[in-house]
Amino acid sequence: MRTGKGARGSPVAPRALDCGTSFREEQDVQMRGYHEIEGLEKVHLEESIVRSVVATPGAVTIAFEAYLHRDHPSWHEPRVGEAWTWVPALMAFTSVTRTHWVDGQRPPSRNADGTIDYDEFSSFTRDGDDYEIDCGAGTISLTAGSLVVTLHPEAEAGS
Repeated sequence: MRTGKGARGSPVAPRALDCGTSFREEQDVQMRGYHEIEGLEKVHLEESIVRSVVATPGAVTIAFEAYLHRDHPSWHEPRVGEAWTWVPALMAFTSVTRTHWVDGQRPPSRNADGTIDYDEFSSFTRDGDDYEIDCGAGTISLTAGSLVVTLHPEAEAGS
């Protein structure tokens, strides 16, 4: 059972499991299908921090701090004051034909440095073009024609 400190020192409460289900099995169901998505192969979404979710007609964009596995090509030693390696990232869902956002009015927390924090991804499942994402910003179900993940989006914007 997971206890102690989570991403960026936030407390992590133990989670109740269904009888006969291990934490790893539960997590595998909650985080199904994202490792095959280009750009997320070596990202640990369970520890990645959601910064914003923007839904517009035909598109949904999620800005987040991607927690990188040590073998990710963009991995670097953690910055001073951080225990892990995060990099800014964007998930851009386009050609969105269906969006259902439940509890999308949850207020975010603010970190000591003033950044907005919608907590980590609680679940991310993918079945073909259908996605369901749960985080502190709510639960978002959508159907999208494409998903593009960009790491370090501010570097590309400046080039």
